[in-house]
Amino acid sequence: MADVTLNENQNVEVRISLANSSNVAVAGLIDAGTLSVTFTDPAPFTVTDGADTSSFNVKANGTLTSANVATVSGSFNGVPLTPGTLTFDVVVAPPTQITLTPGTPANN
Repeated sequence: MADVTLNENQNVEVRISLANSSNVAVAGLIDAGTLSVTFTDPAPFTVTDGADTSSFNVKANGTLTSANVATVSGSFNGVPLTPGTLTFDVVVAPPTQITLTPGTPANN
């Protein structure tokens, strides 16, 4: 099961927080220039880093995918952090309109 499910026309902001080995929240930001977001298959997504290293945006590009794992890595005060992961699915958005396609005209 995915951590995040997007329609093929959606995007989501992912907030980044830090924790110690006991999983206790620690204030701080990932070092500038060290944030990396990679996907098992990057084609279905466009990733944009936030203004600082506290978030990033994942935009679905219209390609359907399932169980596509994003791995987020970086460092804090020069020390590499254990990467975090999220699993993404991209699904078809629900219908919002009716489209009509005429056939080829035929003689009566």
